[in-house]
Amino acid sequence: MRGTPWIRFALVAIALSLAAFPIWLLTRSGEPAPPVVSATLPLPVERELTLEIDTAPAAQSISASYLGRELIPEDHEGGTYNGKIHLPGSSAADLVVTAKWTGTQTVALRVRAANDDGPLAEASFWGADSVQDVFTIPEGQQ
Repeated sequence: MRGTPWIRFALVAIALSLAAFPIWLLTRSGEPAPPVVSATLPLPVERELTLEIDTAPAAQSISASYLGRELIPEDHEGGTYNGKIHLPGSSAADLVVTAKWTGTQTVALRVRAANDDGPLAEASFWGADSVQDVFTIPEGQQ
C-alpha cells in the first residue's frame, strides 16, 4: 500500500467534521417552542330534537335511550310520546326504541325525529308483543 493509511484516515475525519458543523447549525432548533395549551376546552355541542313515537295498538310502555341514557321520562304512560330530547354532538345517533304490549298479536311502532329545519328521520317497526329496534338519526347541520 502506498502512503500511510492513518494519515488518510485523519484527513477524511477532519473533512467530515468540517462538513458536519454547518449541517448541525442548519438542523438544530433554536429555542424550543412553548407548548400550545388551550385555556378553555370547547364545550360539547348539544342539539335539541323533537322525538315522536306512535304505537298501534296503544303500547303499555315505550322508551328510547341513547348510549344507556333514557330520553323519555320514567313517569311517561301511554302509547304515544311527543317531546324534546337533547343529544350530544352533531354526529349521527342511534337510539334504542322499545315498546311493550300485552295480549296482542301484531304490533306497530312509528318513530319520527325533527329539528327546527324540518324532519330528519322516520322509521316504522313491526313485531309481536314487543318491539326493540335501533332508530338512526343522521348528522346535524353545522
